[in-house]
Amino acid sequence: MQLIGPATPGFLTTLAATILLGIVSFCVPYVKSVFFLEAAFEVDGHNGTITFGTLGYCLHLNNGTSCSSPSVGYQLDINALVDNTTRIEIPDIAVKWITYALVLHIVAFVLAGASTVFGLLAHVCQVVGTCCSTCVSGFSATVALLAFIFDIAFFSIAKKRINSVGSATTGNAMWLTLAAFLLLMFTGCFYAFGSCCIPSGSSSPRRRSRREKERDIDRDIETGYRNSMHRKSEDMRQEQFRMDAVRAEADRQAAQADRERHEQYPGGYTPSQPYTTPYANTSTFLGQQPYSDNPNSHGHAADYYHGGNTYGSSPYPAAPAPGPTGYDGPPGYDGHSYAGGYRKIES
Repeated sequence: MQLIGPATPGFLTTLAATILLGIVSFCVPYVKSVFFLEAAFEVDGHNGTITFGTLGYCLHLNNGTSCSSPSVGYQLDINALVDNTTRIEIPDIAVKWITYALVLHIVAFVLAGASTVFGLLAHVCQVVGTCCSTCVSGFSATVALLAFIFDIAFFSIAKKRINSVGSATTGNAMWLTLAAFLLLMFTGCFYAFGSCCIPSGSSSPRRRSRREKERDIDRDIETGYRNSMHRKSEDMRQEQFRMDAVRAEADRQAAQADRERHEQYPGGYTPSQPYTTPYANTSTFLGQQPYSDNPNSHGHAADYYHGGNTYGSSPYPAAPAPGPTGYDGPPGYDGHSYAGGYRKIES
């Protein structure tokens, strides 16, 4: 169990409220400096004061102090104290039953003590201890509020009545009850403050603070991001190596192909160049003239009909003589034979 943890503020709050309610519960006749009301009186020429507490009262005279026996509800002749000279006197039993209501301080004290115990256990089991301590402190605050309301009502009326015949002052027990009520009412807020602002111990993973858990999550995210980036860079590096190997293999194959072409064509032929032959000069064909579609130029079929010098050295036979005017050629020239010799051209 750690000494200071998230439950420490709430625990200290309930402990302080328990101490205050304990002082009020065991005030007069035990703790004589704490009381609800102090009244001055005079009996047979003797002056003195009387103080009222939770379990009894004390008489302070010149020759000493005497207190009643501690008990829940106490009897007192209140008529002489308030100078009641009417026929209707306040019975002592009524005073006893009225003072029974002061037991609310003791009930609030017991509940506050139980809340303190749960607050102490919250250092071991934070969730269960905090919830139980907060709930019990809520009940204790309710009882303390009821006790404070009764104190204000009862002792204020008594003070006003005594002041009419003497003097009376309000004690500090009522204000201690009010302070205890406020502490118990805000116990849950102090537990929440401790849970948010005070880190838990690192001895148990279950009690780690939210801030540490968030730091762990951020650290895991950053580590995962770094690992992913490292893997990505490794993949990119391997891909680069693979592409370099592919380019190197392509360069090797291209160099091998170049060597094979140089070995096959020593003159420098490459498939990307046009093929040339010894007959690239077309002047050696068709009687030293290239073929042309122009009928007036050399190399056209007109040379065949006209029988020019172009075909003088040609191995082909000489063209036949043209026929008479108006006929298209010799018999059989176009594959037909006519009796008249030439076929007349129809006009």
